[in-house]
Amino acid sequence: MDLVFRTLGAWGAGKGANLEANEVDSNFWSLAEAIINLQNNPAPVTGIASITVAGTQMTITLTDGTVMGPFTLPVLTFRWRGEFSSGTAYATLDVFTVSTGNPFVDPATVRYGIFLVNIAGSWTTFEPDAVDGSGNPVFTQLFGSVDTLLRTLGDVSISTGDLPPDSSVLVWSSADNLWHDQVVGSMAYQNANNVLITGGQIGGMPTPVNPGDVATKAYVDSLPEGMAAPDGTMLANIAGFTAPAIPNTLSDYLDYALASTIRGTLLYRGGTGWIALPPGSDGLFLQTHDAGNDPTWAIGASGVVSITAGTGIDTGGSPITSSGVVSFATVADRSILANVSGSVAAPTPQTLSTILDHVLTNARGTVLVRNISGWVGLAPGTSGYYLKTQGAGADLMWDAPVGSGTVTSISAGAGIDTGGAPITATGAVSLAAIAAGAILANNTGSTAVPTGVQLTLILDRVFGSTRGLVIFRGASAWSALAAGTAGQFLSTGGTTADPSWQNAPTTGGSVPNQRIIANISGSAAVPSANTLSNILDNIVSSARGTLLYRTNSGWIGLAPGTSGQVLTTGGSAADPSWVTNAGGLIAIASPAAQDMLSYNTSSGKFENHRERYIVSAYAAGTMVGASQNLLFHKFSKAVTVPANLGGYLGHTTVAGGAVAATGSTVVTLARALSATPTTFTNVATITFAAGSVTGSMSTQAAISFAQGDVLRIRGPASPDPTFSDFHLTLVGFET
Repeated sequence: MDLVFRTLGAWGAGKGANLEANEVDSNFWSLAEAIINLQNNPAPVTGIASITVAGTQMTITLTDGTVMGPFTLPVLTFRWRGEFSSGTAYATLDVFTVSTGNPFVDPATVRYGIFLVNIAGSWTTFEPDAVDGSGNPVFTQLFGSVDTLLRTLGDVSISTGDLPPDSSVLVWSSADNLWHDQVVGSMAYQNANNVLITGGQIGGMPTPVNPGDVATKAYVDSLPEGMAAPDGTMLANIAGFTAPAIPNTLSDYLDYALASTIRGTLLYRGGTGWIALPPGSDGLFLQTHDAGNDPTWAIGASGVVSITAGTGIDTGGSPITSSGVVSFATVADRSILANVSGSVAAPTPQTLSTILDHVLTNARGTVLVRNISGWVGLAPGTSGYYLKTQGAGADLMWDAPVGSGTVTSISAGAGIDTGGAPITATGAVSLAAIAAGAILANNTGSTAVPTGVQLTLILDRVFGSTRGLVIFRGASAWSALAAGTAGQFLSTGGTTADPSWQNAPTTGGSVPNQRIIANISGSAAVPSANTLSNILDNIVSSARGTLLYRTNSGWIGLAPGTSGQVLTTGGSAADPSWVTNAGGLIAIASPAAQDMLSYNTSSGKFENHRERYIVSAYAAGTMVGASQNLLFHKFSKAVTVPANLGGYLGHTTVAGGAVAATGSTVVTLARALSATPTTFTNVATITFAAGSVTGSMSTQAAISFAQGDVLRIRGPASPDPTFSDFHLTLVGFET
């Protein structure tokens, strides 16, 4: 645009004179053309090019490239409200508990657990099945259950009264969608697609082996009535083939399980389980080889073969099996080895005060004095009495002062405290403070005022400071026993002789066959030969029917249960226990059409189960495209895939390839609902590690597919260059 200006300004120098008429008109014309051009050709308006959401973050991209955000989106969350309360205003997604004793629960619809609020509101009484005006449920029960009797269940029809006879089983009928009781032997039932026989018996069927096998009446009749067993027996199968578990003694079971009835056989824990060790030759000894190795029979060496540290003794951290040093175990500073237990026992570290309390008395004010026979405690005297000496040859005594003196001032001398200044009228004379753990004594080597000295320095002064000295009481006084030769042991001489250092014995004795050296006397004693049974009786229990089992800390005995109870394992994370077998032979989950009962050897019960549903996928060659679709499968009926893509009735989900992946390759499983068959949500993954052709399943809850839902299996966004021929077998069950 060309405009003519008169003066100097931002536009430049200007003309410097008045504009001519044609210049004014030209300026107006240029401006009018520019305005008309803007009206006819307006600039494009900036709009929204895209909106993306990742989690709770939303980003807006404009058509001119401007990026706005990310903005945090509000998210609905559960709100924990505790126990249900009458009249409280609850919002949608509030969660509360309903427990026993809640006065606001309708007794006609009582149900306990954790509930989610679907429709906001306030209620005087909690009714778990309440609905709104459109029939929509007000609450959803998240957790909890209701125990009830079999005859009260709405899907069970019992024709023989309140309870069916003992020989009855429950069979599902798709005609009226009810469980009916039928007498075993009058029918046999397998999958309805295979065979259904009623009004007779089937002969020649084998004993159940797999969970899906059918049981005959003869098999059921052979089980112990009520699962009761004689006292002192255990339920086990030692028939040599698959058969019902019947009562057997522990001895019979061990004979069968360990395949040995040889007298003298020992039971020990090997690398994979308990193993029977046949008896060794006469005179051999059982030798251990530390943790991780099995024991063996070995020729016993002469003399001591192993020295283990007992109370107060240190062997260097482990038993001495060849050579080593036996020494006193370390004790706390200012401690003395002594026995203050009240009976014969090994000495333990004690303070001098504890020893004096035990030997003499712990009465406050007692004074330790030496009389004609030894050191004794002089009981406290009458308040105000003084300790009075009677000279050499006589004992100290408490006595009242006599007479009067002329003392006008008492100053503190060595070891005495008068409160910081001389006493001129009344005051207290005390022993001066000394260091903690010190004893007033004179260890200067000549006559001197006693001072605070540590006990160890006093002992050094009296008995000597040579390392290894042992203090003992001789016939007339306490003495010090010089250190012995390395490897010697301290031997007592009893009450008539002094202790002395002795060499370890060099010869050993023999024990009877099938005996173990142990001390089961009930107190400290020399070990002797005992049977394994006697040792177990002493350590575990001698009660008949006790079982030996391993806890997380060691082997203990399980006391006998009540007659008729059965032993139930707690798995590897808990201990076994006796329980009353109240569940019978049938364990029924929520039934559905085409359910069937079959014997499960793991649980020992007949259980109902659903039909398997298996989906297979195969993609030839390498995955050449990004996020390549490998399979679409539309479900013909409702199906549940177990948690963690696990197995069902012996089948398990497996995935693989023909050529190993170069890097980690992730295949994604997604689900689209039947109402929105093109909108997918990821539900699981299968990962192939670098160098592997075997897929690892993701960890998540069970996945439910409704009838008409679509399963999509898709490769990674960045295909691996070598991984090829992906194949998958996905296992689920009809729901």
